[in-house]
Amino acid sequence: MRNPYLILILCLLALGGSFLVLSCGEETDLNGNGTVTSLDVSPSSATVEVGAAQAFSATAHHSDGTTSNPSASWSLSGGIGTLTSVGLNGLFTATATGEGTVEAAYAGFTASAAVTVVATGEIVPTGEALATIEVSPAQALLRVGETQAFSAAGTNASAESVAISPSWEVSGEAAGTLSFSGTTATFEATGEGTVLVTAVSGEVRGTAHLTVEGFTAEITAEADTYVDSTDGSPQGTSITLIAGRITDPSEKIYEAYIKFDLSFLPAGATVEAARLKLYASDTDGAAMKLGRIGSVWTDATTWETRPTIEAYIKNHTFSVGANEIEFKETVQLWADGTNEGVALYKDAPAVGYVNLVSRDDVSVEERRPRLYLEYIVP
Repeated sequence: MRNPYLILILCLLALGGSFLVLSCGEETDLNGNGTVTSLDVSPSSATVEVGAAQAFSATAHHSDGTTSNPSASWSLSGGIGTLTSVGLNGLFTATATGEGTVEAAYAGFTASAAVTVVATGEIVPTGEALATIEVSPAQALLRVGETQAFSAAGTNASAESVAISPSWEVSGEAAGTLSFSGTTATFEATGEGTVLVTAVSGEVRGTAHLTVEGFTAEITAEADTYVDSTDGSPQGTSITLIAGRITDPSEKIYEAYIKFDLSFLPAGATVEAARLKLYASDTDGAAMKLGRIGSVWTDATTWETRPTIEAYIKNHTFSVGANEIEFKETVQLWADGTNEGVALYKDAPAVGYVNLVSRDDVSVEERRPRLYLEYIVP
């Protein structure tokens, strides 16, 4: 027969310990909390520099909805440091770079935290951390065959500059290639469409929007010559084109003719920009007239067989060196109809002259007569 007094004494002794053992075998906190149902470790992950320390705490969750901070057993794996118990906490000290796990055990439950150890100086203070990346330009329009440069700049939450070394990504419909180095990148378009160019540093991203529409071309004149009112010989192989009118010591009139082959333009192409590029080796600074040629001419053309000038286009005052002349409307007319080229001339009684580098002068390629085009196709 059981002695009721002995049973009472045993129960009182049990109350003096950490836990009251219930008939079902579950453990209950002496402070009156319910049964332990789970265990957490805080923080759940941490990045620590070599030589630095990080404290971890354990939280027990109970069946009655309460929590407590128990005296857990602590352990460490990964060979990245040391772990000691300090009060109710586990104190981790980093000694080597790498990854490991801090684990707490209590009341039959375990919980862990992932720890990454990095070299000293790699962790940026919160106030200085990268918050945004701005890619410039934020938007751009590009033609097929053109390139667009981008730059990336990082700032923190206070809009102060933060040094970055981003990676770069490109996505979208347009075809092209992206080359980059550090904070700069260059996209070369090979097909029409839209593109997103993105700079990435950690979890922070900055994006620019690029539209590739239309095409560009720069072509050298297929033919050029000039005629001299006092010289009946053809000048089709001359390395100089002369245009103008002089009266001293006697009158001489010069007309220069230049033609470009536009057969590469698709039917229905719309010219959005065009520039005639001519290089003047000598001039007196007088304005020259440019006109649309209305009849056929060749390298063998002379003053007596010179073509007609069917329409005045514009005036241009030349200076020695490179000259660019807006020519969009005329090029569109050529693309849509007959193209016999452009004439440069001077009407009497005005005087003045310009000497231009011709297509036959191959000494410096970019000085030969050229036409730059931007166009879109249906």
